[in-house]
Amino acid sequence: MDESALKILIESLDICRSSLDSWLSFFTSLVTIGVVLEVVFVVWEYRDDLHDWRRGFVHPPFKPSVVLLLFGLFGATLVAVGVAGEWLIGAKIGAVETRIRKANDDRAILLSREAGEAKKSAEDAAKALDAVKKKSDALNTRMDNASSKLGTLNRRLAWRRVSPAQYRSFSKALLPFRGSKIVVVVLDNEDMEAKTFAADLMHLFHDGAKWAPSLNNTNVVVPPPTGLICRIDTSTPAGKALAKVMGEFPSADNSFTNSMVPSFQRSGLVGEIIVGLRSPP
Repeated sequence: MDESALKILIESLDICRSSLDSWLSFFTSLVTIGVVLEVVFVVWEYRDDLHDWRRGFVHPPFKPSVVLLLFGLFGATLVAVGVAGEWLIGAKIGAVETRIRKANDDRAILLSREAGEAKKSAEDAAKALDAVKKKSDALNTRMDNASSKLGTLNRRLAWRRVSPAQYRSFSKALLPFRGSKIVVVVLDNEDMEAKTFAADLMHLFHDGAKWAPSLNNTNVVVPPPTGLICRIDTSTPAGKALAKVMGEFPSADNSFTNSMVPSFQRSGLVGEIIVGLRSPP
């Protein structure tokens, strides 16, 4: 039996007990009335006996009073019925109260069990939520790692360009050495990425730094180089500034610095920048 059914049963038993209380009050009233009639009967007999005593002589007996007899029998009957009714109703009230106590105990046990089940369900829900949170955290970590790898891959696959911020910064660094000569070498092939990057460098040197760059297209390099090969004469202030600027590009290779210093000095060049193919991801 569930909690709602027990609650309805307890309410119906309370109604039944209230009804029995009314019957108990009725039978108690019968006993009271019967006792009152018995008292009246005793007083009546005492009055008659007192009257005879005061007369002081013997007289023939009077005819018994039917009314007095009826009052006596009626009072005794009321007392007997009232006592019997009180006993019967008391027994029924006891049985009903026993059922009420049992129903209350069953309801308390049921509520305690439901509270325990609710607590266990809450604990299970908390554990499930914690497991979901851990899975969500793991998934977020994997997504962050995937996003980081994707960003790295996008950066590797992206074309090399001179960003507007780099253009302003590098132009400012190289502008004090305006008029310096530099050669930009690009492979004469169909690689549009290398040609676009070489055009960005030419724009930086010519328009931004006010240098005197020259563009050299070649196809005699076998195998074709990759990255950005920088040959710079760092014995001059312009060369040092150029080496610092070119070192900001991730694919720059400055290992050839000063390898052609004599020829550069004879031709008046600060450096030679070879724009090779984009490095593989």
